[in-house]
Amino acid sequence: MMHRFRSAGVKAKAVMPWTGMVALGCATTATAAYSTPALAKAAPPLIAIDRSTPEVTLYQYEPCPYCCKTKAVLDFLKVPYNVVEVNPVTKKELKAITDYNKVPVAVVDGQVVPNSSDIISRLQSTSTFDPVTKDWNEWIDMKLVVLMPPNIYRTVPEALQAFQYCLTEGNFTAWERRVSLYTGAAAMVTVAF
Repeated sequence: MMHRFRSAGVKAKAVMPWTGMVALGCATTATAAYSTPALAKAAPPLIAIDRSTPEVTLYQYEPCPYCCKTKAVLDFLKVPYNVVEVNPVTKKELKAITDYNKVPVAVVDGQVVPNSSDIISRLQSTSTFDPVTKDWNEWIDMKLVVLMPPNIYRTVPEALQAFQYCLTEGNFTAWERRVSLYTGAAAMVTVAF
């Protein structure tokens, strides 16, 4: 398990708007293809109010766009969190806590919360957001994340490069690392096309 806390480099009083949040979590040129001017103009600066810092453990795959989205929100809110890298083939880390077999899954103050949008909603109970948050969350899920696999996993070598993390992250055997590398890359190339 790895502990992470990354600061977005902003002052506690004035935090960046969701447009900055999207750029922080999902840096890709694909954002320009589906930018929504109405949402961009409607997004006022967010004010995060700390009610209590939740204890968070995030079960993830490093290259998963939904996991990256969740980590970006955690970083944005300056919530410290532990990371458990899930074996993409066996998913044994998830089986120990839930029947849900997709990442991300978070344990927030002892409660298992699957799905990036549900995790973010749960985190909203400890911070106050502007109502436009739901619109941005839907935009990220429906427009941005859909564009990421075709831009990240364009070729087999690029997919293999993206999954090199399998060789160093997590508590996997040498065999599990190799199987995860090749099956993960193959799955993402398939998803991308």
